[in-house]
Amino acid sequence: YKPSDQELTERVHEEIIKATGQRDRGVRKSQLHNLNHTEMPGVLIEPLFMSNPGEEKLMRDPVFQQKLVDGLVRGLEKYQLGRVKEND
Repeated sequence: YKPSDQELTERVHEEIIKATGQRDRGVRKSQLHNLNHTEMPGVLIEPLFMSNPGEEKLMRDPVFQQKLVDGLVRGLEKYQLGRVKEND
């Protein structure tokens, strides 16, 4: 990721882990064209893997899906609030 992606990545990662209770697999850097060739910060999340039967079952669970969305939204909100405070 680009340096501008780091804070966004940290906020989203932290909130998704809190919201879902999933094992923290950490954050990894990767040379992804769609993230590295943009002006704005970006993040790619892979919260579960369909190759894992237990995780595939979670993917289909509407309650888990909502937890994932809630964590993602809270992470985005925390990131945005941090940027607003920096500009004050």
